[in-house]
Amino acid sequence: MITIAGSTGRIGGLVARDLAARGMPLRLVVRDATRAPDLAQAEIRTADYADGEAVRQALDDAGTVLMVSSTEAPDRLDAHHTFVDAAAAAGVSHVVYTSFVSAAPRATLTLARRRSTSGRPDCRSPSCATTCMRTSSPECSARTACCADRRPTAG
Repeated sequence: MITIAGSTGRIGGLVARDLAARGMPLRLVVRDATRAPDLAQAEIRTADYADGEAVRQALDDAGTVLMVSSTEAPDRLDAHHTFVDAAAAAGVSHVVYTSFVSAAPRATLTLARRRSTSGRPDCRSPSCATTCMRTSSPECSARTACCADRRPTAG
């Protein structure tokens, strides 16, 4: 089963619909269950990225999670870190995180500069890997996605 957090948005919704069309069983983690895509074989769980306990419960028994970056908010970075920490506590082995296209400290677009500071909310557990996807960033121009897996070092 693949878990998608953020399936009510454009990217998460596209991924969820594509995987459902392929017959994949899915768990969709959304803030508002009434907005979740109506997909066959999809289990719906509710959690806000900033609510660690709700995220931990929603991700219980999830192996791999696609975490679609949330909308801009003053507490966005804290919410993302809370989500990833809760994912590790739930036993998630891999969080795939979508970042802003061309996020960099010197980007022209303000949102891209802000996203570069949050970059990727790495998992602080040695049992949980994170992968950041930036499909159009300069460092990934020869690939379809930037897949730099990182596991924190002990200590």
